[in-house]
Amino acid sequence: MSWDLFLAKKYLRNPAKRGIRLVLRLAVLGVALGVATLSLTQAVMNGFERVFRESILGFNAHLVVLKDGEMADPAGEEKAILGQISGEALAATPFLYREVLLVAHGRVKGAVFKGIDPLTFARVYAVKTRRAGGAQVPAKIEELLKGEGETPNVVLGEDLAEELGITGPDETLKVFLPKKSAGTAEKNFQSFKVAGIFQTGLYEFDRGFAFVDLGRMQGILESPGLATGIEMKLKRPLDADALALDLKQSLGPGYEAVSWQRLNGPLFSALRNERLMFLIIMAMVVAVASFNIVGVLLLMIFDRSREISILRALGAPNRGVQRLFGYQGLAIGALGSVLGVALAAGLGRFVQRSGVLKLEKEVYLIERLPVAWSPSVLAATAGVSLAIALLATWVAVRRLKHNRLDL
Repeated sequence: MSWDLFLAKKYLRNPAKRGIRLVLRLAVLGVALGVATLSLTQAVMNGFERVFRESILGFNAHLVVLKDGEMADPAGEEKAILGQISGEALAATPFLYREVLLVAHGRVKGAVFKGIDPLTFARVYAVKTRRAGGAQVPAKIEELLKGEGETPNVVLGEDLAEELGITGPDETLKVFLPKKSAGTAEKNFQSFKVAGIFQTGLYEFDRGFAFVDLGRMQGILESPGLATGIEMKLKRPLDADALALDLKQSLGPGYEAVSWQRLNGPLFSALRNERLMFLIIMAMVVAVASFNIVGVLLLMIFDRSREISILRALGAPNRGVQRLFGYQGLAIGALGSVLGVALAAGLGRFVQRSGVLKLEKEVYLIERLPVAWSPSVLAATAGVSLAIALLATWVAVRRLKHNRLDL
């Protein structure tokens, strides 16, 4: 072990004065808190992005093709579309959109009715569904929508059902769904039986949508065979933008191809901007905490001035004396970084398991604060904090130059 490293360890373990020991501990604590704040902030932003992406891909298809005036022959359109993308799609399903008003228990709510083919829908989507009522019994969507009676079945979003006061199984609600031949507003109301509930985890979806059988919805609208568009699940979801552009060009005018990235672009753009903003702010916090190292090292240099003079009298080179205190600054930064990452991991785990931090679904779209750890982000955070600590150390040890104490 070199003499400078040996003395650095000795000085850290046994500061000459008790006050310096306290300042040393406070410097380590400051770095640790800064690193913990930065790490936890980035983990939360990762969590938001992961939850939103999973929920969006669970409720939105990777690629949607629409046609002006809707599609009169969705089966033929689907075959033509799949032929254009050369096996890139794993599955496809037609759908029919209508904005409606729902009435139950004296409450009126607006929502979107989505007519789906239950069999092909399950191949494209991974939406969690259960039977209506308090039993929380999972059920496939094709089972929930297969009702053969006069009153068609509907599967409501969890928050939509809650706002309508739907709590029991097989409750009935009225839906204002405009028909071609209806002469009065009363004839546009159709009764539906609430057979199931779906949950995506995002308030925007769970509050705003309901699923019905496509064939039953076409019959109610007196528009057999009609569809709004075709939704597809892709082998490579990240290629959806490029495929959408190719499809739009090959299908020609009157068609629109929309990828999940484009549909949700503003949300992910806002998340990226917020992540960058928080990164800059928290990095400044770490920088302020790390520059406490400058003050600590200057105090230690001043306190050890006699020892430094003796070392130089014995022939110790100036660079060796600088390394002596540089090692101490690096140790403070490294220890603070390790403690900060450990503190952030502990706090994040506690938040995840306890659920103490509840969010307003209407504002944040989700109920719990999400935390998602990324090894690369943790490593980058620790690396940034160490780099700042090294800079602070360099500022301090530059005072030891020209074979004299420049204090």
